[in-house]
Amino acid sequence: MYEMKDEQEKKFLLKNLLADNKAVFFISLLAAFSLWIWVSVYASPEAERIVANVKVNIDIDEKSIPAQMGLQIFGNKEFDANVTVTGPKYLISETALSAADIIIVPQYNTVTGPGGTRVQLTAALVNENRNIKLVSLSPATISLYFDTEKEAEFTIVPDIVPDIENIAEIGFISENPVLSASSVTVKGAASEVAKISKVSARVIVDEILGSTQSYPAELIPVDKNGNEVEYTDLELSVASVAVTIPIKKKMQLPATVDFINSPIKYLTEPLPFTVSPVTANIAVLPETAADLLDFSAGSVDFANIDSTVNTIKLPVSELKDITVLDDITEFAATIDARGMSKKLFNVSLENIDFLNKPDNVNVAPVAGEIKNVAAVGPEHSVSVLDAGGIYVEVDLADIDLISNAPIKVKANIYVKSVNDCWCFGQYMIEIKVE
Repeated sequence: MYEMKDEQEKKFLLKNLLADNKAVFFISLLAAFSLWIWVSVYASPEAERIVANVKVNIDIDEKSIPAQMGLQIFGNKEFDANVTVTGPKYLISETALSAADIIIVPQYNTVTGPGGTRVQLTAALVNENRNIKLVSLSPATISLYFDTEKEAEFTIVPDIVPDIENIAEIGFISENPVLSASSVTVKGAASEVAKISKVSARVIVDEILGSTQSYPAELIPVDKNGNEVEYTDLELSVASVAVTIPIKKKMQLPATVDFINSPIKYLTEPLPFTVSPVTANIAVLPETAADLLDFSAGSVDFANIDSTVNTIKLPVSELKDITVLDDITEFAATIDARGMSKKLFNVSLENIDFLNKPDNVNVAPVAGEIKNVAAVGPEHSVSVLDAGGIYVEVDLADIDLISNAPIKVKANIYVKSVNDCWCFGQYMIEIKVE
């Protein structure tokens, strides 16, 4: 009796539930979703799809053949491939499977040495799934360049376009460009570095120059034929340099000389002198040209002037800021000191002055005096001069001071007690260092 009552109640509840539209809709939706899950997981058909642009990982493992041969990969290292996959549709859909889920690596077993080699590609899933098969790759191979690494230093050579001789205004000249760096270190594939003979600093000048100008220059490795070595993996220690193109103004001026270590009197009343050639065609910096009435062909040290007619050669190669355009290699300065007298002195080294002496060393002359120092000047001044008016200086700036070892150094000797005498000759003394 109770069983009949329970059954009647269940039928009543089911009848009421089916009469409720919302309940029916919910039941239908749940049934449909369950059916979709079942079909997708257990009854989904096999599908095929191409996963595009999967990146190729070309890192070299230390146990690989190229690594054991000391080879590296140079050149293009960015590759991708398309991977054809098969499997249940729900597993290989775009939302379920992306390029990040696949890894592609080269097989290096075909590498036998330096050079270009085609290597096979293989693909695998990052997370293994037996229901997904990787069917094919496109491309299936790639070309890689293997080589050892080499580093070498090369001279930087200016490359001015147009030609350096044709970029100065009329009445001006252009001189050899000056670079902010003279050399560069290049690192890369050994076979490519071996092709380089120099590195050009290329500058394109699109103006006519009337003054010195500086330009940034691109550095370009070139081979022995002047062709650019176009290899992407070459690393330069300096990316660019500044190229300065000096411009000078042409002039014709008389030549003179500068006197150094001159007694005070001869600063305003120079000794009689001449310079040969008397005039010369020169080129000077434009900013100084307007004030020039003559030019200095070189310097004459009073220590080289005896009480005679002195001829001193002044090489053109030692001139700075002045370019001699004539076909001459040297000037000759003739200084007439025949009206002077000369007297020899033994000069005490008690009051020697050491210039640029380090604070942590003691320096002293080995001998007590310098013998036969020649003093030159007017007769009346030389006659009253004594050794006490002659002083000695030694500049230690460029001297390698070795402890407890005698060192020979140049002694500069000056007359300080009168203003119209000087010391002629070159003198060396020994000093000791403590």
